[in-house]
Amino acid sequence: MAQLPDSIRPYAEALFKHHFWLLALVVPLVLVPLLWVATGSMDTQIQTQQKKIDSQIKALKVVAGRNDHPNESWTKAVETQLKAVRQETLAEWKRFWESQQSLRVWPDKFGPDFLRAVGALRPGGSLDRQFLQRYQNMVADVVRQLPGRMGAAEAMTEAAGKSAGAGSRPTAGGGSRFLVTWAADDQSRLYKSFKWDSTPSTVQVLLAQEELWVYGLWCDFIRRANEKATGAFDATITDVEQLAVGFPAAEERPGGLGGARILGGKGAPKTAGDDAASPPEASGFTATKEPASRPAHPRFGGAAPAPRPGGGDAAATG
Repeated sequence: MAQLPDSIRPYAEALFKHHFWLLALVVPLVLVPLLWVATGSMDTQIQTQQKKIDSQIKALKVVAGRNDHPNESWTKAVETQLKAVRQETLAEWKRFWESQQSLRVWPDKFGPDFLRAVGALRPGGSLDRQFLQRYQNMVADVVRQLPGRMGAAEAMTEAAGKSAGAGSRPTAGGGSRFLVTWAADDQSRLYKSFKWDSTPSTVQVLLAQEELWVYGLWCDFIRRANEKATGAFDATITDVEQLAVGFPAAEERPGGLGGARILGGKGAPKTAGDDAASPPEASGFTATKEPASRPAHPRFGGAAPAPRPGGGDAAATG
């Protein structure tokens, strides 16, 4: 066994004699920091998992706290409510339809068999070809009664706007029995809008008659407004430049459609002063020309331009 030098022997004997107390001092100094680090890491993991558990518990409480939790009975309750809403909506539409029954009167001149066929018509149904052709051939006579209903001279011929000149009109006053002056070119435009080159469909006939009912109401309103007048000089309404219903009354270029506009990004117009020093292409903006046409006229095969006061032909006849 190796012998320790005499100079070290006293220290070794003292270390061996008191090693318990030395270890009792050193071991805590080493283990306590290690234990503190391990405990902190464990606490962090425990808190993380506890938060996950708490969030799941809260989610379960939210679902459990719903009065109408989605299930079989909930689905049945919702379907029952939807059915009730649909029935209520249908009842309102029926009420509106029935309240307008007095306005939807088809002219007797179309014949009793035509009136019976129209009265029996249901959504999705269609009229016989003979009735469609009869309406096509006879509706013009009904349209020509509109000027008289408002108290204006009748000028409804297909060539009225051309023969009388653009913007011409049958004049009221000056000994005339008519109180209202309705522009001849607008009368011609309206008259031609009820002419078809081929047999119209059932939908086209129904749409045309709906327009005709509204035109008739307007004419009756004008007559009632002037019923106390003794002449054109004291009539409430003396001039009608344009009378349009439905498609012809819509804007020819809705919202400025058809104009050259500078668009960028998602189509937002570029305001004045933005990127004034750079050309449109450099700033991501490009000048675009939007289509100027409107959707097709529902009563005809093609698009019809909007009527213009004094503008001559303004409705499709095909």
